[in-house]
Amino acid sequence: MMPDSKNLTAVTLGDVMLDYLIDIGPQREPDSQLVNRCYFSPIRTQVAGLGCMFARYAKNNGFDRSVLIGAIGQDSQDQSIADFNGRIAIESLEQESIELELARVPAETGQVAMVFPEERHRFIVANSGANAEFNCDVFDQIDLSHLDGCDVLFVSGYFLVEDKQRQAAVEIITRARQAGALVVVDVVPHEIWQSVPSTEYLDRISLCNSIMITNYTMFDHLGWDRQNAGWDAPKQLVTAQTLDPLLEQMELIVVVLNSKSDYLVVTRQGSLTLFVEHVPYKVSQTRDSMNVHAMILSEYLRHDRKLDHLANKFNVPIAARR
Repeated sequence: MMPDSKNLTAVTLGDVMLDYLIDIGPQREPDSQLVNRCYFSPIRTQVAGLGCMFARYAKNNGFDRSVLIGAIGQDSQDQSIADFNGRIAIESLEQESIELELARVPAETGQVAMVFPEERHRFIVANSGANAEFNCDVFDQIDLSHLDGCDVLFVSGYFLVEDKQRQAAVEIITRARQAGALVVVDVVPHEIWQSVPSTEYLDRISLCNSIMITNYTMFDHLGWDRQNAGWDAPKQLVTAQTLDPLLEQMELIVVVLNSKSDYLVVTRQGSLTLFVEHVPYKVSQTRDSMNVHAMILSEYLRHDRKLDHLANKFNVPIAARR
């Protein structure tokens, strides 16, 4: 069988959210206060959250099957069905041919209000809702056999923060690793080291063998000056050499280097840097990075976990480890 003919399955453990996107920038006077003002603006909605986004882009980037494991709210009158926002999520994701294993829990389906007051700035109000209620008790609502034949399990880092979510995640991760899957954790929230020491967090993800992380978060992990850790930080400061200690635990590391969508891909074979044209900030930089992550993983897994094909696709060299 030729490598390109491999059938790939991605399973995602992650958040299901209904996003409300509000852009008030065109109406707002420069330096004006946001308080005590009424703005009239279109409000866009989208089914999102890290889980939904990765599952979606996995299906669009070379994975033949994409399965999403997570939680949505149950209807207050009929607990056998999802709540209103949960039904919106189900309909949207099923239309995209994503296979769903979503437990119904006694909480609202997660929601996010994302307001853009000006270019390249936003503020977010989030209600984790049903996502925070994901735990081992919901396993009787979910078919975990998808893990037995999957090629990759993508885990939202939010599921590794609170104890009850983390316990359920560990069981799912363990089963996927036993089946030989690549287990990838997206390190979020980006300020995770403020609440969990990096050594403890690395212990939490010790069963994973791949991470995806932003340079901003990596700066904190390395103990570097936070003043230089924004999106405009010089990309050369995060290098393959600085990631060497992580390669003792990780097979594959992907770092989002900056807002221009440079990606550093590091394995024990070597490393390469990709530039992928990014979407406008107000469309969603997270959505953009999930798209790229899915593409990198499908290329990596389809070609025997080697970087050669990815390097050829982007016409970039592979730098040998020093």
